[in-house]
Order: sequence, then structure tokens, then C-alpha cells
Amino acid sequence: MKRRDFLLRSATAAAALALPSTARTETLQFVELQARSAAIQLAPPSYQMTEIWG
Repeated sequence: MKRRDFLLRSATAAAALALPSTARTETLQFVELQARSAAIQLAPPSYQMTEIWG
């Protein structure tokens, strides 16, 4: 492991531990997502609209 990688990972771990416990637990809540189809214009107007799931 390179020194730079070690320092980055150490700083990330320290920052995560410094967060209040409520900030860490709020990220564990589930959000209900509903997939729906739609059509949007991704390409120039001379092309058909693109079907997507969003």
C-alpha cells in the first residue's frame, strides 16, 4: 500500500468515526423506490425519443 493511499484511508476512517451516531444511523433507513418507464430526448431531435427506466 502506498503512503498516499494509507493516509487517505486513515483520514476517511477518522472522519467516519467523528460523525455523530445519528448521522451514521440515518443512512441505514430504507427508501421505497418505484421503477417507471419514461421517454426522454437523449439524442438530437432528428432521432426518436429514448425509452428509460427511472
